[in-house]
Amino acid sequence: MPTLALEGTGARITFAATGLTADLITLTLPDRAKDAIGTSHLGSLLTTGNRGGKLVDPGQVVVEFDHAPSAPALLRRPPEQVTISYPLQPGDSPPAKLVFTAFATAEGGGELTPGNRLTRQVTLALTSDLSFQPAGPPISNASVSPVLEGVTNNGIGTWTALWGWYSRNTVPVTIPIGVNNRFVPNPQARGQPVVFLPGRHYGQFSTVISATLVWVLKGPDGQRRTATAGVG
Repeated sequence: MPTLALEGTGARITFAATGLTADLITLTLPDRAKDAIGTSHLGSLLTTGNRGGKLVDPGQVVVEFDHAPSAPALLRRPPEQVTISYPLQPGDSPPAKLVFTAFATAEGGGELTPGNRLTRQVTLALTSDLSFQPAGPPISNASVSPVLEGVTNNGIGTWTALWGWYSRNTVPVTIPIGVNNRFVPNPQARGQPVVFLPGRHYGQFSTVISATLVWVLKGPDGQRRTATAGVG
């Protein structure tokens, strides 16, 4: 299987369910994928004609990345989405990405390199095709959705609501406190952010409530979205 050397390029690997993110050192792909994937001198992933698409031949992918002793184990876990983000080229946002679903079948951690660097090598069995998403221009006019993560009964007539958000923009967007970023009923400001980073962000702040509370957000797409925390 062809191996791409990505050390020092800024490539990253993210395991969605596990929450593990690390700098990627090498990536070994299924044999048939090499006909559709090349690598530039910076390690950026390219497809033939630089078009996105499905890369057939689910099999195994081997990844080597920086290892932290506190990082969670990946063995004996159900399949999860894995995203490999490649280095940004000038003018690109978001970066090119390789996305697939897989589960770990072999794992080695704590290996010391000659430079005293801890690395970790994991073999992943694919349960989906490899999907390549080419780099593109920044997206700053997409939705931002408030998310209620859950409500906990404090047992004293109050509840604690935990909140997050999901921004489909690829750059941070600012939504000031006010009609487009507020809680109902007042006060409008209850610890929510005004700068929303791209992607899904879990459990970013909490509010203590004794009655129903609604978070209202209007993103750059002009659509107003709400998340509601109930009590009782």
